[in-house]
Amino acid sequence: MKILAPLASVVAILAGRALAQDCSGLLLEDTFSLVASPGADGAIAMSEGQVWISQGQSAIRHVHQGGTWVAIDAVTEPLVMSAEYSKHLSAESGRLTFMNRLYDVRSGISLLGPINAGSLECERSGGGRLGTNFIIYGTDCINFRIKGVAQSGYGVAVSPPPGSPNSPAPFYMLRAHGNRGYIAMKQDPYNSNSPMKVWGWTVSGTESAVAVVQDFALLGPPAQSVREMVATPTGVVASIATAFYQSQIVVADASGWMSAPVADSVNHIAAVGGRTFYVSAQVLFELIRTPEGAWEHRAIHALNASCKALAAGDGVLVATTADAQSPSTTRVWIFRMETQLDCDQDGVPNCQAIADGAPDANGNGIPDSCECLADVSGNGVVDGIDLAAVLGAWGSSGKGEFSTDTNGDGFVDGADLATVLSGWGPCSN
Repeated sequence: MKILAPLASVVAILAGRALAQDCSGLLLEDTFSLVASPGADGAIAMSEGQVWISQGQSAIRHVHQGGTWVAIDAVTEPLVMSAEYSKHLSAESGRLTFMNRLYDVRSGISLLGPINAGSLECERSGGGRLGTNFIIYGTDCINFRIKGVAQSGYGVAVSPPPGSPNSPAPFYMLRAHGNRGYIAMKQDPYNSNSPMKVWGWTVSGTESAVAVVQDFALLGPPAQSVREMVATPTGVVASIATAFYQSQIVVADASGWMSAPVADSVNHIAAVGGRTFYVSAQVLFELIRTPEGAWEHRAIHALNASCKALAAGDGVLVATTADAQSPSTTRVWIFRMETQLDCDQDGVPNCQAIADGAPDANGNGIPDSCECLADVSGNGVVDGIDLAAVLGAWGSSGKGEFSTDTNGDGFVDGADLATVLSGWGPCSN
């Protein structure tokens, strides 16, 4: 495991600012506060460029306008419930589940119906998680259902799916993405010391019929508990605690699993586009798998308060935290995910390659291995044109028709002449 900066120094250095040498491709685009409600608000759901954030009995929709994120409308649960149920929020393909109701939010807001009356007896299972065309939700702590979602409501429920344990077993977490669903439960439901496992399902069908097939059981390393789980198009990313309460992040799909140890506990994770983010000790990190197969933990931003939720999608990463200055508010952080340049397509971004020691003589953020620095004219060959340009700009800053200051030191001198002479001939890169 490699942590790119010691955690204590990260917290001290960042002090609420992004890293100066940021290679994450994440830019803090906006941050704002919401008045907090009693209980566990601050849950996040994202779909089609919209960000939904729970606040008490409401889920507020935010959209990007004029360079900032603004609240435009909200859905409100009419029943008075435990504030814990404001955690039950998910969105996908223009649909939103909040607490125990399903909404169409693509054009305005329209209520499609309740997910299941009486589904909220158990905090760990109530509320439901939305996939493209199905909902996986709990009816109590020992049962769950999958329903197909039609334009006008629901299809046929399957409970429990084929291949699941024959006897009722407590499950602790459920997630969905696209046409896949996942539940976390004990490997031996009647043994409190039994390790956890995650079941994965593929769901297909129409409004009138739903077929469910058990794809795989993700065992991973022995886990005492699953702290958080995020469904992805191909599998699941989970934060677990082992039997010895060591924290690990498990990345798994039908082909197997990989785990990465984490120094401190991780209760919030997000995954999108093959990238995994998490919050630990009030700092936002990215978990990176290097081409050599090692894990690296890149510190991105200090949040300076306990995290409530983390979600990623549609080109943004969103975190909600307690507000360090005002306990009565929830702080929202929205990061824009920009494309990371990788000039040689080796899986390592330019900025990371340079941070790892790749030469960048002219300081333009592109490793020298991807450039032909001696070709100041840019014609693909180092020849007399380049030599004449360097000699003609001798002693100057090199800023003219051609950039003759090949090493970026501010002067055209012998070092630049040596670069041209040593690179004579056709460029190889």
